Amino acid sequence: MKDRQQYLDKISICQGAIDILTNWEAKSLAEMPQDAVGSALTKIKLAQEMIDLTSYYIVMSEVSMSMLKTRNEAALTNGRKTVMKALSYMENVVSPYLDTPVSDYQDKLDLIESVSASERYFLVRKMGLVIDLLEDAFGDNSRWKWAFIDFKAQCAVIAKNFFDMKNAVSNMSLNSANYESTVYHLRLIKKLFPSIADYYREKYEIAGNIASDLIRAIEFLSAIRRIHVIFGENEDAEIIKKKVNIWQSRLDADIKAKEKAELNNSSR
Repeated sequence: MKDRQQYLDKISICQGAIDILTNWEAKSLAEMPQDAVGSALTKIKLAQEMIDLTSYYIVMSEVSMSMLKTRNEAALTNGRKTVMKALSYMENVVSPYLDTPVSDYQDKLDLIESVSASERYFLVRKMGLVIDLLEDAFGDNSRWKWAFIDFKAQCAVIAKNFFDMKNAVSNMSLNSANYESTVYHLRLIKKLFPSIADYYREKYEIAGNIASDLIRAIEFLSAIRRIHVIFGENEDAEIIKKKVNIWQSRLDADIKAKEKAELNNSSR
């Protein structure tokens, strides 16, 4: 009982911050600006606050592990919910489209022109980091293992769609104030997409050869190939294309084999 009280005392600061952020979210939603620009910028702020909120839940569980030798499952569950909120707010701002021309969602990007390249890069890095920290906090044997692939996939898509493609060339000029943030942001996208594709491929192999997982993996490869093509990185684009073809052939063969097995079973 004493240890429990010491734990509650220790996390009281976190709980106070959580209460403040939770109330702020409710107030922000109730007072959401009616204009499109104001609404988009408020949702970006909401996403930032949900990321901070998640970090407090992670700290609460870490303190519990340290002091009580057990995870705070309630805090981690709340953290998972606030990550989902952060992702949802950002998807609403920049769209959830995985592999589509920027022109399909440029109208959304035009609403957030005032958000600098460095702010965009910092936010997607922060979102990715808190997802990794939350996954670690749940532990290796968590029942949410595969769900975190979806979180990371959402984050990767947001990172791509948050990128200022229209001004990318000028922003990557060596004399641009946005050079460093833009280059790092693009590098992050190029790193995330193949990684997410590999995650889904691994899930396909381990978790029952569900076709939708390998399809998702192929979609992520196709999306990053589009990025390589846009920036004239033909060698990289060709490497990805070959990988897509190999994975697609594997998927087609597995589907045919499964259909044949089902047909044989039904004829017995």
